[in-house]
Amino acid sequence: MCASHLLNRWLHGASNIGEQEMVQVSLEQIQPFSLNPRVTRNPGYDVLKASILARGLDNPPVLTRRPGDEKYMLASGGNTRLAILNELWAGDAA
Repeated sequence: MCASHLLNRWLHGASNIGEQEMVQVSLEQIQPFSLNPRVTRNPGYDVLKASILARGLDNPPVLTRRPGDEKYMLASGGNTRLAILNELWAGDAA
Protein backbone atom coordinates (compact mmCIF):
# COMPACT_ATOMS: atom_id res chain seq x y z
CA MET A 1 0.00 0.00 0.00
CA CYS A 2 1.44 3.37 -1.01
CA ALA A 3 1.96 5.80 1.87
CA SER A 4 0.26 8.59 -0.05
CA HIS A 5 -3.00 6.62 0.02
CA LEU A 6 -2.82 6.42 3.81
CA LEU A 7 -2.95 10.16 4.24
CA ASN A 8 -6.38 11.72 4.63
CA ARG A 9 -6.34 13.94 7.67
CA TRP A 10 -8.60 15.99 9.90
CA LEU A 11 -7.76 19.64 9.98
CA HIS A 12 -8.23 21.73 13.12
CA GLY A 13 -8.47 25.44 12.86
CA ALA A 14 -11.11 25.86 10.18
CA SER A 15 -12.96 29.15 10.00
CA ASN A 16 -14.81 28.67 13.30
CA ILE A 17 -13.22 27.47 16.53
CA GLY A 18 -13.97 23.80 17.07
CA GLU A 19 -14.97 23.32 13.44
CA GLN A 20 -13.26 20.49 11.58
CA GLU A 21 -13.03 19.68 7.93
CA MET A 22 -11.56 16.71 6.10
CA VAL A 23 -8.70 17.65 3.80
CA GLN A 24 -6.18 15.63 1.83
CA VAL A 25 -2.58 16.72 2.26
CA SER A 26 0.76 15.32 1.14
CA LEU A 27 3.43 14.18 3.57
CA GLU A 28 5.59 17.09 2.45
CA GLN A 29 2.94 19.46 3.83
CA ILE A 30 3.15 18.05 7.39
CA GLN A 31 5.77 18.83 9.99
CA PRO A 32 6.13 17.03 13.34
CA PHE A 33 4.51 18.35 16.52
CA SER A 34 6.88 21.04 17.79
CA LEU A 35 6.40 20.20 21.48
CA ASN A 36 6.98 16.44 21.16
CA PRO A 37 8.36 15.24 24.52
CA ARG A 38 9.73 11.98 23.05
CA VAL A 39 13.50 12.07 22.54
CA THR A 40 14.01 8.41 21.65
CA ARG A 41 12.37 6.15 19.10
CA ASN A 42 8.94 4.87 20.12
CA PRO A 43 9.37 1.27 21.40
CA GLY A 44 6.23 0.30 19.47
CA TYR A 45 7.56 1.68 16.15
CA ASP A 46 8.01 -1.66 14.38
CA VAL A 47 4.65 -3.04 15.55
CA LEU A 48 2.88 0.14 14.45
CA LYS A 49 4.68 0.09 11.09
CA ALA A 50 3.59 -3.51 10.49
CA SER A 51 0.01 -2.57 11.40
CA ILE A 52 0.00 0.39 9.01
CA LEU A 53 1.36 -1.81 6.23
CA ALA A 54 -1.24 -4.51 6.89
CA ARG A 55 -4.35 -2.44 7.60
CA GLY A 56 -3.66 1.16 6.71
CA LEU A 57 -3.84 4.05 9.11
CA ASP A 58 -6.61 3.36 11.66
CA ASN A 59 -6.10 6.61 13.60
CA PRO A 60 -5.00 9.43 11.35
CA PRO A 61 -3.33 12.25 13.25
CA VAL A 62 -5.09 15.56 13.76
CA LEU A 63 -3.47 18.50 11.99
CA THR A 64 -3.41 22.22 12.59
CA ARG A 65 -1.89 25.14 10.76
CA ARG A 66 -0.65 28.24 12.52
CA PRO A 67 -1.61 31.58 11.01
CA GLY A 68 0.90 32.50 8.33
CA ASP A 69 2.44 29.01 8.09
CA GLU A 70 2.43 27.17 4.79
CA LYS A 71 2.79 23.72 6.34
CA TYR A 72 0.46 21.81 8.62
CA MET A 73 1.64 20.50 11.98
CA LEU A 74 0.54 17.57 14.06
CA ALA A 75 -1.81 19.06 16.65
CA SER A 76 -0.81 16.69 19.45
CA GLY A 77 0.83 13.35 19.03
CA GLY A 78 1.23 11.32 15.87
CA ASN A 79 4.94 11.88 15.34
CA THR A 80 5.59 8.12 15.20
CA ARG A 81 2.88 7.63 12.58
CA LEU A 82 4.27 10.54 10.57
CA ALA A 83 7.81 9.11 10.75
CA ILE A 84 6.53 5.71 9.59
CA LEU A 85 4.57 7.23 6.70
CA ASN A 86 7.65 9.20 5.64
CA GLU A 87 9.76 6.03 5.82
CA LEU A 88 7.22 4.09 3.75
CA TRP A 89 6.97 6.93 1.23
CA ALA A 90 10.77 7.05 0.88
CA GLY A 91 10.75 3.29 0.30
CA ASP A 92 8.07 3.65 -2.39
CA ALA A 93 10.10 6.36 -4.10
CA ALA A 94 13.32 4.32 -4.04
